[in-house]
Amino acid sequence: MNASPQFQQLSMFMTARDIQTTVTPGDLFSHMDRDRAALWDRKSRESDDTDSPTNDRLRLDYNGDWRSKNDDDSKTLTESIAKHGVNHPVEVLHERNGESYLTEGHHRVAAAASISPDYLLPVIHRSE
Repeated sequence: MNASPQFQQLSMFMTARDIQTTVTPGDLFSHMDRDRAALWDRKSRESDDTDSPTNDRLRLDYNGDWRSKNDDDSKTLTESIAKHGVNHPVEVLHERNGESYLTEGHHRVAAAASISPDYLLPVIHRSE
């Protein structure tokens, strides 16, 4: 017997691969990326580029992975995640129509996927 979808248990952790393939990136529609692959490629490059303004922004961002408690001297988000893991869950919004969107953590997912597609990330699920 299957439980109805409203009682489905959502995973507290998902692999980077599963997020990239089953959850629509929330900012896919707000950028000039041609498709999902292009978006994830760009996010990965930004997360691993020491000169990227994105890395400076992520370092200061509340939702980023470089928190002072790590005493982290990493040069990139990818390096920080490789050393310390993902400190803040990514967020997935589930809409009533069944669509799921990644609303927070695009760079964390991309960086984790570049380390290993099977990298497990903590996930917070929200509904509209």
